[in-house]
Amino acid sequence: MQKVPWNATTGLDWIAKIDVWKAMIIADEAVINWARRHARLAKIVAEHFETNQERKEELLEIADISHRVPAEPCKGLKDAFQAKWYTFLLCHAIDRYASGYAHKEDELLEPYYNISVKDKSFQPMTHTDVIEMVEMERLKISEHGAGKSRAYREIFPGSNDLFILTIGGTKPGYVDACSDMTDAILEGARNIRTTEPSIVFRWHPNGREKTKHLVFECIRDGLGYPSIKHDVIGTEQLKYYSQFSKNNNGATDEEAITGAWCCACLPASVEGARPIRPGPKGGDRSSLPR
Repeated sequence: MQKVPWNATTGLDWIAKIDVWKAMIIADEAVINWARRHARLAKIVAEHFETNQERKEELLEIADISHRVPAEPCKGLKDAFQAKWYTFLLCHAIDRYASGYAHKEDELLEPYYNISVKDKSFQPMTHTDVIEMVEMERLKISEHGAGKSRAYREIFPGSNDLFILTIGGTKPGYVDACSDMTDAILEGARNIRTTEPSIVFRWHPNGREKTKHLVFECIRDGLGYPSIKHDVIGTEQLKYYSQFSKNNNGATDEEAITGAWCCACLPASVEGARPIRPGPKGGDRSSLPR
């Protein structure tokens, strides 16, 4: 925009983008203020009302974390869990019918697990502490209600919604992506026994046996999850169908192998894929790009 001489044939395209960027900044600042209100309230309760010393320290830690995230990058595992929870609440505030919880939770949290559990360089904790955090997160997801129509509630009795996360799978080159964080998620799910979030496990021959055994134990105990998907078949399927995209929005190789493309009862898919049957949001997705 500041280039001289100014070329209106290309410069005008920036005007709409600048408006969107300004709107994003306003929204981001609002989210930061919202999170810091939680921080301020936790600090007020800790300093003026709480009498239990242990709980007071917990509230001050909550205040510190909520002042930092999501305004700043996460530094440890507690930061990551808190930032993830704020993101979940925001998505559901924006879209009342949002069923989304799609993310590769173990791969997302693994770097922070290593910082807090293995290196103990920030927010140090044990593997058992991580399992407890997974359990608490599952309880929070399960108790989070949403105002939805009667028809919608009748479809999903006993469950607030269909929240599905992905674990396991591989990294580029079909290197095993399972980790101690993957195990913590499975152990927490098995302990707390909530219906949601459901879990998809991307199975690959290279996956470590310990993690696969935990998957088996969850299913054996009657949880109904994880749903097991073949990592290679799903990945190669997305890569193959991407060549038929007419507007180049098929899955890239990186998206196909690292993305949370598993949706339990649906085939592997990416955002923008073609609807295959009518639904409240315009249809479920297939593997075929538009």
